[in-house]
Amino acid sequence: MFQLLWNKKAISNTVFIGSIVVLAVVCVTVGFVGYNRINSLQTENNSLQSQKDSLQSQANALQASINSLQSSNTQLQNNYQNLQSLYNQLKSSDDQLKSSYDNLTSQYQTLLSKLPAGGQGITIESIDSKPYFITPSGIYNVTIRNHDSSDIHVTALKLYYGAVLRSSGSVLATIPANSAVTIHQYLEWDSLNYNPYILKIETLEGYNVTSDPLSSG
Repeated sequence: MFQLLWNKKAISNTVFIGSIVVLAVVCVTVGFVGYNRINSLQTENNSLQSQKDSLQSQANALQASINSLQSSNTQLQNNYQNLQSLYNQLKSSDDQLKSSYDNLTSQYQTLLSKLPAGGQGITIESIDSKPYFITPSGIYNVTIRNHDSSDIHVTALKLYYGAVLRSSGSVLATIPANSAVTIHQYLEWDSLNYNPYILKIETLEGYNVTSDPLSSG
C-alpha cells in the first residue's frame, strides 16, 4: 500500500517536473523566436528608414531643382519683359521713321510736281567773251533760249575753272516761253588760269544748264 502511494507521488513529481521542463522549453523557444522576430523587424525598420532617408534626399534634390527652375523661369520672364519693352521702343521708333519718310516723300513729290514738265528747259545759244589778253577779259553776254511753254526765270550765272568757282553773278532775268534772251552779265576770267572754263546757268524753276568747255585764249 505504501509502495503504491509512493509510486503515485513519484509519478506526480515526474509529471510536474516534466511540465516545468516543457514550459521552460516552450518559453525559451518562444523567446528565441520572438528575439529573431524582433531582430528581423529591426532590420526591416532600418531598411525602411534608409529608404525613407534616400527618398527624403531625393525629395530635397527635387525641391532644389524646382527652386532653380522657378528662379530661371523668373529670370526668363524678366528678360522677356525687357525684350518686349525694347521691341515696343523700336516699333515706336520705326513708326516715327516711317512717318518722317512718308512726309519727306510727300514733300518731294510736291516739289517735283512744281517743276516744269516737258521740253528741254533752257539751252545756251551763244556766249560772247573777250580773251585774257584784252582788258577787261571775260564773259559779258550770254544768250539763253527757253524751250518750255511757260516763262523761265534765270537767277544766277556761275563760271567754274575745273571744279573751282571763279566768278558768279546773281540776276533775275525772265525768258518768255519759246524765246531767247541775251543776259548782259560780266564774268571775269582768272588771269593765272586759262583753260578750261565751264559756265553754269541756274533758274528759279529748277532748269539748270552747263556750257561746253570754254577757252579764255
